[in-house]
Amino acid sequence: MTSGKEDYLKAIYLLSENHDIVTNKELSQTLQVSPPSVSEMITKLQKQGYVDYTAYKGSKMTRKGRKEAGRLLRYHALWEVFLVNYLHFSWSQAHEMAEGLEHQTNDILSEKLEDYLNHPTHCPHGDPIPRKDGSRLGITRERLADLEVGDTTHIRRIMEDYSLMDYL
Repeated sequence: MTSGKEDYLKAIYLLSENHDIVTNKELSQTLQVSPPSVSEMITKLQKQGYVDYTAYKGSKMTRKGRKEAGRLLRYHALWEVFLVNYLHFSWSQAHEMAEGLEHQTNDILSEKLEDYLNHPTHCPHGDPIPRKDGSRLGITRERLADLEVGDTTHIRRIMEDYSLMDYL
């Protein structure tokens, strides 16, 4: 599978955590690609059994697609843990490097890396690491902006925004 297809699968996976059907417009904006490019890739992903596409509605991940995307996100998160905790890269540097490393990783390497890291459950900025079946638990849905003045909370997850990640 090409890294381009893998990036589409990851984007659909992450967007579908908020709602099952992901529109081509959402993918175009998320991946910063043209709408015709999205349509072309969705057709390829559907033919390969990774998504189910309904015209004028959008795409829904199949079990096969969810497993593959979860695998990629798992690799990415494990590399982020290694790069931040052991090599002391910043969150944004680690994220950029993990983008490349995830495409070069296989199950054997990821299992060895996970063992070396002592089986982490979350990446450095709080995203839960997907399990081997592609699912992940513990997504924090409450946003700081939704809290009232005087409320208290614990920050558990930072969205992947480079300037914010570096600031924190």
